Amino acid sequence: MSYKLSIVEDPDYLKLIATGDHSAAEMYSFIDRIKAEAVRARRQKVLVDSFGYSSLMSETEKFSLGCHLAKVFGPQLKVAIMLPAEHISKLGELTAENRGADLLVTSSETEAISWLLA
Repeated sequence: MSYKLSIVEDPDYLKLIATGDHSAAEMYSFIDRIKAEAVRARRQKVLVDSFGYSSLMSETEKFSLGCHLAKVFGPQLKVAIMLPAEHISKLGELTAENRGADLLVTSSETEAISWLLA
């Protein structure tokens, strides 16, 4: 299992486009990579396009990833993650937000960009 990450540096935010396969366990290193790329690009706003990278995860995995997102991103990063609608339950987002992260999970790029720039 592996993924490819394309990086687009917009003046207002960093866009990461992920494609490929992954396991739930690999999502932890992917989250770390998002933070590393934001630091490298000196951006506090990040748009993650995971339409070509997502897989179905259990609610337990989403909860654990939400905790990891909050730990890694903290309140310093504002991150919008785009996923196919059928993969979104909002559990990971709520878990991360309740632990201090500034996160949106959505299936809409328009909504994600509007939220990032608000």
